[in-house]
Amino acid sequence: MNIETEKVVLDVLRFHQRKILHGRLFDLPTAHWDLQLEELVVDVEMRVLGKTVEEVHCEWPTDWWQAVKQRFAPRWFLRRYPVGMTCEVLQAFALYPTIEPGIPGHQHTIYLEKQTPFRVRAD
Repeated sequence: MNIETEKVVLDVLRFHQRKILHGRLFDLPTAHWDLQLEELVVDVEMRVLGKTVEEVHCEWPTDWWQAVKQRFAPRWFLRRYPVGMTCEVLQAFALYPTIEPGIPGHQHTIYLEKQTPFRVRAD
């Protein structure tokens, strides 16, 4: 078994990364070292004007066994062993990132005009 080796001298290099984020009201970024991932995690939050458009309540069986019970088990079995369900609320938001937020903590009022791109003719 023949193994070739080579001696290499490495330099210590400094790495810098910058991302420029324009025109928003940002909170202070936070950074922490993740010990499990061995990575630096940087969180940047920003304030964006928006409103909740719709909320949908979703519910589904917790796992495959609960789905089988829900579909095929008789009623007496389900009364004794109810189906485990996972519930979540999904929210749809209308965001307006091009409108600059003013003073933090104050409510903003904007007026939106709905425009139809085409006219509908009644025949």
